[in-house]
Amino acid sequence: MRTYRLLIVDDEPHVVDTMVSLLEAQPDLSLELYYAFSGQQAMDIMKNGKIDLLITDIQMPDMTGLELVDTVNRLWPLCKTIFLTAYSDFNYAYEAIQKHVVSYMLKSEDDDYIIREVRKTLTIIKDELNQRQALDQSGLLSSRSAQPVSRELFPHILMHSDLSVEQLRPMLSILGFHEPMNTLYLLYGIIRSNPEMNNKELNTETTFAVQDLFYYNMSCYLSHAVCELDEYGNLIWILQPDYSVLISDPTIQISGTLETVQSSCLTTAGIDISFVLSAPVRRLDLLAITFREMRSDALGKSGDEHPFIFT
Repeated sequence: MRTYRLLIVDDEPHVVDTMVSLLEAQPDLSLELYYAFSGQQAMDIMKNGKIDLLITDIQMPDMTGLELVDTVNRLWPLCKTIFLTAYSDFNYAYEAIQKHVVSYMLKSEDDDYIIREVRKTLTIIKDELNQRQALDQSGLLSSRSAQPVSRELFPHILMHSDLSVEQLRPMLSILGFHEPMNTLYLLYGIIRSNPEMNNKELNTETTFAVQDLFYYNMSCYLSHAVCELDEYGNLIWILQPDYSVLISDPTIQISGTLETVQSSCLTTAGIDISFVLSAPVRRLDLLAITFREMRSDALGKSGDEHPFIFT
C-alpha cells in the first residue's frame, strides 16, 4: 500500500492536535503525517520533502492559506489541498476553486465528514497516478524521438572522461541542452525484469512506458532531459532543471517526484523500477566520472529485494 504524505497547517494548536489524532486513528489510511502552526513552518517542511496532501487553515497571521497553496503548487504541482476554515464565505470558496483546491471544509464539520473528504482526496491522488499520458504532452525529448546522431553522442559524452568542457558544450547543445549548463543531473533507472528474462530483453513498450510516466510527472521541473538505454538494458537520463520554477533544492524536488514516478510505473504498468540520482554536476568535464560512480552504486544495489531511490 502506498503511503501518502499529509501536512496539516493551522495557527491554533488544538485544531492541529485534533486533526492529527483523528487521522492517526484511521487504521486503513497509510499516512505519513506532518504538521505546522504557521505558513512559514509549512514552507520549510514542503521545501524538504514531497507532500501529497495539504490541509490548511485560510486565515493565519503570517501567511494566508491562499498564499500557502500557491507555494505548494509551485513546489509539488501534483499535491492536492483541502482548506480548513472557520468561515463560511463564498469568496474564499471561489478563490479556492480557482487554485485547484479539491475541498473546502468548515472547522465545525464532524469527524465523519472530515474523514470522508480526506478519503475522497486520496482517491483522486491515486486515480491521477494511474492515468497514462501521451509523451508529447511533456514537450521534452525522449529516446522515442531521438535521432541516430543523438544516440551516438549520448554514450560518447558519458563514457569519455578525457573530454574537455569546450568539447562537451557543443555536444550537449546538439542533444538540446541550453546555456547555462552549470548544473546538470544524471539519473539511472533499473527495471526489475521477470526472473526468466534478463534486462537486455526488456521490450520497447516497457521502456517507453517508464519514459512516458517519467516525463509526465517530472516535466514541470525540467527545462530539458534526454534518455537512453545502456548495455545492461537500464535507463540513463541527463536532466537539466528549470530554475525558473524550482523554489527549493532541485535534488529534493526531483527525488520526491521520483517516488511518484516509481509508484505510477508499478500501479499503472506493473513495472518495478529503482532510481539512483547523482549529486548536481556543476562541471561538464565531470559528467563521465559522475556517471561511472553513480552506475557503480546503482548496480551494487540492483540486487535489493525492494525498489529503492538513492540520492
